[in-house]
Parts: sequence; structure tokens; C-alpha cells
Amino acid sequence: MGLFNDNVSPKRLEWEYLYTGKELLEKAKMLRDRHAAKEIEARNKTADLLRDASVSQNDSRFTELKREITTHGTLKEQCEVFVHEFSREPERPYLLGLGDVTFFELTSK
Repeated sequence: MGLFNDNVSPKRLEWEYLYTGKELLEKAKMLRDRHAAKEIEARNKTADLLRDASVSQNDSRFTELKREITTHGTLKEQCEVFVHEFSREPERPYLLGLGDVTFFELTSK
């Protein structure tokens, strides 16, 4: 017998959740700050590798760190836009999908 999620109805993906900008603002700030810190951490690790003369320029860690910088930089920028929008319109209702609820970690306490 599979877990509940293994047999969930595709209709669940169509569920919608209503939150105000005020309810989403702190989560957006937290995510922005988290991704900013992870981007800086990856940049610092890259700088450390570049300073180490024993590390080859073809080291696979550069590829992984570049991916982390791009990923977290992009997510940081997206969250900056969310922070701007939710600050601008705190009473506006926003209709979120299941992926949005997960992204903003709205089920976390």
C-alpha cells in the first residue's frame, strides 16, 4: 500500500489559497535574506578556491558554486520583488497555488 501522496487526486494541484500581502511579507523577507546569505557564502567559497594556487581552474567545485550563485541570486531577486509588492499592497489578497504555499513555507511554524 502506497502513501497518501502516491494516490492523491490531481485535483489537489488545482487548490487555491488566499493570503494578504501582510501575511506573506515576513516569509518573503526571510527567504530573501536566506538566499542572499547562501549566494554570499557561495561567492566567498569561490574566492577562497581562486586564492588557493593548488586548485585547478577546471575543478568541479567551481561549476557547482557557479550554479549555487546563480540559483540563490535569482531566488533572492524574486523575493526582493515579492517584498516590494507585499509592502506596497499589504491588504491586497493574493491567490496562491500549492507550489506557492510550499515556496513561502506557509505550513511551517
